[in-house]
Amino acid sequence: MAVTAMDPADLAAALRPIRWPIPTEAEGYADGLLAFGLGLLAALAVFGLLRLFLARRADPRRRLRQELVAARGLAPAERLLALARLAARELPAQAAPRPALEAALYRPDAGLDLDAEERRLARALGA
Repeated sequence: MAVTAMDPADLAAALRPIRWPIPTEAEGYADGLLAFGLGLLAALAVFGLLRLFLARRADPRRRLRQELVAARGLAPAERLLALARLAARELPAQAAPRPALEAALYRPDAGLDLDAEERRLARALGA
């Protein structure tokens, strides 16, 4: 029996086309849910990156003004404590109103005009 050599092009033409298995309905739903989930993850990633650049920044002077206004409604002892905390948090150790406020905390009668100290603190903070 003689074996004849065939041309590779003829061999490739004689092959049957590749047939993939037909996906079931459950596989179609699973693929759809997977695509939906990946889309949600991509959207969250894009939103997170955009939020870094588009987020509104809080104005520190506005926050300080709000804290000073909130302290006005407190009782005198609590108001003194609030002003001293604000000064300790925002000012250097020897800044103008800070030593007076801290010293007044330890006296039974502070003897400070809290409105004047608040104005001094607001000027020092730039609020």
